[in-house]
Amino acid sequence: MIKDSVPFLCGGTFYILLLQALKKDRRIRVNDLDGHKAKEKSINDVTCLKGLVRTFYDFNEYLSDSTFNAHKNQYKMCEKNSTEWLRFETQYLIDAYDEKVRSDYASALADMDGFIDTFIDDGDLGKKLVRALLEVIDKDQTIEDETEFIVWEDGKTIDKKSLLTLPRIEARIFILSVWHFIVTSRGMLNTNGAKTVGEWLHHDTSQAPYKYIGTVGNNYATDKDISYEKIIVECAEEAEVSDNTDFMDTEEDKNEDNADQGKSAGQATNQVLNAQTVFNQRAEKIVNIEHVDHLEI
Repeated sequence: MIKDSVPFLCGGTFYILLLQALKKDRRIRVNDLDGHKAKEKSINDVTCLKGLVRTFYDFNEYLSDSTFNAHKNQYKMCEKNSTEWLRFETQYLIDAYDEKVRSDYASALADMDGFIDTFIDDGDLGKKLVRALLEVIDKDQTIEDETEFIVWEDGKTIDKKSLLTLPRIEARIFILSVWHFIVTSRGMLNTNGAKTVGEWLHHDTSQAPYKYIGTVGNNYATDKDISYEKIIVECAEEAEVSDNTDFMDTEEDKNEDNADQGKSAGQATNQVLNAQTVFNQRAEKIVNIEHVDHLEI
């Protein structure tokens, strides 16, 4: 492990990048945001972190912003790996989240959808967030080419090297895969991101607020097709084929896909390969799967 690797992907650096992609409309209405009756809340660094943590574990404690700020800042600045309320070193919570992503992927993706829909801009800022995360993953020397990111049901994965070559990125699946990697692999390494934070954040005086001066994502992977379309996963036997089906793969199509599979890693995105029955529909986007042997995004 190269402790001083810059950039370093961890919870603090991930959180900093999320804050650069917050929605421009900063008023939201969130049910039970702080464990009490819903009310209008601002989209800010506090509500964003509470929302993110809630995708990891049931974060129901009511905390005033002033009480939570110290914990938030320690995590953001990579001064601590975890705190009393940010429990990123609690192994049973980590194991439970890992199991959820691996065995109940639809639920984990739905939680991430809720977070993204509430907080993250799905336009230029959101696309820059994806490019920034890809650049950090690419340049983080502690993430080997063979490191795998879970990108679908039943633990389907893609390795770092293949991920970086994909021409199209499904943002919601990708952001979930990065967050799962951080929760399961970087919970005890958040402090390793301190040097990266020092290069990304700057303040003129000790009393002045920190400003983001990082440049990751500005000019990286600008040719990639990045989509924030919502993806809904259903079992084939439970799903109905709607009248607005865009296409249905024929056996001839699937044979051609299989023949082309080895030509380039990640050549196609969100393709189900070697499947017996596949229907692609749009709700915004619905993928109905009866059986999958291999999947790439």
